[in-house]
Amino acid sequence: MSYNREAVRPLVGTIWAWEPRKPRVAALVEVTRVWWNGEEWWVKARIIAGSEFAGKPGSEWGNELNRFWEACHRVSVDHGPAGYHPAAFRRGPPQAGEGPA
Repeated sequence: MSYNREAVRPLVGTIWAWEPRKPRVAALVEVTRVWWNGEEWWVKARIIAGSEFAGKPGSEWGNELNRFWEACHRVSVDHGPAGYHPAAFRRGPPQAGEGPA
């Protein structure tokens, strides 16, 4: 999935639960950047709250898109296609702002 230019990816500003079934590393995160590096998709998120092992609130980390989808669950009451809230993701080729920095 990370290597597919048209992969489903989260939108900046959306809130997700990171590893909610693993209390030691569970965290509430906000997506701060999503980018295509020319080869694969990456997602950067900021920790809002979490366990001491998840990291300090305000710290940011990046993961390949595959890992993000493996670990995260959308924080929402509404769901769209495949369980994703329609305002939480984007499909298609990289858009403005989604390229390498």
